[in-house]
Amino acid sequence: MAKSNFVLSVLVAVLGLVVILIPEQCIKIAVIIMGAATIIEGFHTVFKVRLLLPDSNFRRLMLIKGLASLVVGLLAVCLPAAFFNTVEGVIRVMLYVLAVYLVILAFSELVVSAQLKQNNIPSRVHLVQACYSAVIAVVLFLLPAHFGVLIMRILGLVLILAGIAYALYLWHNRSIELTPDEVKDADAE
Repeated sequence: MAKSNFVLSVLVAVLGLVVILIPEQCIKIAVIIMGAATIIEGFHTVFKVRLLLPDSNFRRLMLIKGLASLVVGLLAVCLPAAFFNTVEGVIRVMLYVLAVYLVILAFSELVVSAQLKQNNIPSRVHLVQACYSAVIAVVLFLLPAHFGVLIMRILGLVLILAGIAYALYLWHNRSIELTPDEVKDADAE
């Protein structure tokens, strides 16, 4: 059994426990993490996706999408970090901004997918991203309400169970090493 994988399973379970115990702070951290991911997605859109097709409308749409991602991502990272312990309203606003952004992102991913498919460029990843964006947007719309704490606690429970299940899986499938001195010949007895 790889010790690093076992440590990972324990860390996942501990993270789940932390999410259960302090869900409000975990929501704040989740906003910051989603903001960072949005910034990365913005750079990827501006410097990679935008250049996939020579169509000027496509490039303009991707540039606007990428710049919007950068702005929303910077807001999501900076505002909760600046007001981490003081302003709950900032977190709520950022959750709604991220949710609206993800709905727009899902729609734009569907448009991009259609345009790429017309030009015989694989577009499955964009369809998957559209689905993920829509699902995450729904969850974000629910988080600011009191239901958000329940969702975070359920997520924490899922993380604990996943960590325990992975640890048990690793334990069950561990390799057993025997030295020659430990092995006895059955015929010799």
